[in-house]
Amino acid sequence: MKTIAGVLFVAGLCFAGCATEPEPEAGESTSTSSQDVSTGVRCSDKSWKVNFYSDATLTTVVGTMSCVCFQLEQQTGAQSNFTSLVFERTCSLD
Repeated sequence: MKTIAGVLFVAGLCFAGCATEPEPEAGESTSTSSQDVSTGVRCSDKSWKVNFYSDATLTTVVGTMSCVCFQLEQQTGAQSNFTSLVFERTCSLD
């Protein structure tokens, strides 16, 4: 049930759009992968990142999807039904 709710949440974010570049999580690389691909979806007033995992144990990341304030949504790797929302922040409109 959690997985379905997470997928629906992410789908809603993707449909509505995205927001600000957050600080990287501990252990995360700050460089942008050359494999990042734009999905063509324009982000709204949210910044967020979702990890896709190989199975329900959520131990092996197989891809990511992210949005940064009003930019184009980016995807790296593969999508799966096993997701985790890494972060979500509202953009500052100042």
